[in-house]
Amino acid sequence: MARIPDPKTQEEAREFWDTHDLTDYLEDLEPLEEEIFILPKEKQIVSICMERHLVEILKELVARRGLPYSALVRSWILERLGQELGRGS
Repeated sequence: MARIPDPKTQEEAREFWDTHDLTDYLEDLEPLEEEIFILPKEKQIVSICMERHLVEILKELVARRGLPYSALVRSWILERLGQELGRGS
């Protein structure tokens, strides 16, 4: 059975879960009586659907940069939003 590692930082945890599927670790999970992570109120999780081959290309790109792919996608979105907002609509 696969074991969930004990990451030392949030970055290590992000990198692990960016490349692993939680369903592979269901036997390793235990119910919690309290929340251990609370997303800051000013942030919101956004999910997007992409073709698998595009996600694989994205993962290859970030592997070269040593980043989790969610961080790279976020930076690209922020960059584009800055461009769009800079145009003055």
